[in-house]
Amino acid sequence: MENPYEGCERQDTYSFIQSSIIPIMFMQGSLFFTFLGNYAVGVVSGIIFLVALFTQEEIKLFKYDADFKLILLCVYASTGLNSAILGFFDKFSPMLILIVIDTCWIMYIYYVYERVYLEGNK
Repeated sequence: MENPYEGCERQDTYSFIQSSIIPIMFMQGSLFFTFLGNYAVGVVSGIIFLVALFTQEEIKLFKYDADFKLILLCVYASTGLNSAILGFFDKFSPMLILIVIDTCWIMYIYYVYERVYLEGNK
């Protein structure tokens, strides 16, 4: 597959990070609120998650980089399961641990983006 960033302008760090946090946080929120029993908030968060995910850089990297594909699936599965369990047991304060995981995830996405961007624009 061809590099999705070949010939593209480089994104600045702040806007890339800002757009990358939206999908994973809304996925976690939708699962938490759905299992908590607040279905309206869960559905709205789920819709925002799907719209944000399919318009973000994660999909480009998912299609291009095989290692990123596996890590993306593992991160989303583990944090999603954590969110669902915490929602089921009605515990919000442990959800704050996900902030650390999300921060590491965003740094990793940006690292992969930089690597892929530099491959396409030598």
